[in-house]
Amino acid sequence: MKRVRSLLCLAGSAVAVVALTSPAQAVDNGSYLIRDLNTGRCLAPADDDAITPAALGDCTPWKVTNRGDGTVQIAKPGNSSRCLASFPPDVVVGACDRLPYQRWVIQAPGPRIPTTIRNADRDGCVTVDNPNSPAFLGYCFERTWILESAG
Repeated sequence: MKRVRSLLCLAGSAVAVVALTSPAQAVDNGSYLIRDLNTGRCLAPADDDAITPAALGDCTPWKVTNRGDGTVQIAKPGNSSRCLASFPPDVVVGACDRLPYQRWVIQAPGPRIPTTIRNADRDGCVTVDNPNSPAFLGYCFERTWILESAG
């Protein structure tokens, strides 16, 4: 009987370790508006194909795809070959296969709950100083974005 209890304790410990080390899925795959909590405007990509800073603008859905390691890729709507990336200090949109720092962590506990968008490879979160300035990697001290499902 002692041996059975020991094996059960060992098995329970192994399950707990696997649960703690397995990456959590931050948000579901899908299309989302990324809305600024302060202005109500959305993080928007430029329309051209160059490496351009992301900024607040018209609300257009982004394609969010889980990478399986607790991070997501955020791609330009309708063109998943253009991704949100950190190009220090700026947050830019560029070719997914050419820019580094494209892994993002979004801890969205539920719909329309404020969150941060943290770069997994660089120290910082997507930040906008004012409605007319481009996005950059800033401090992660407050939740400034709301993800809204766009279908």
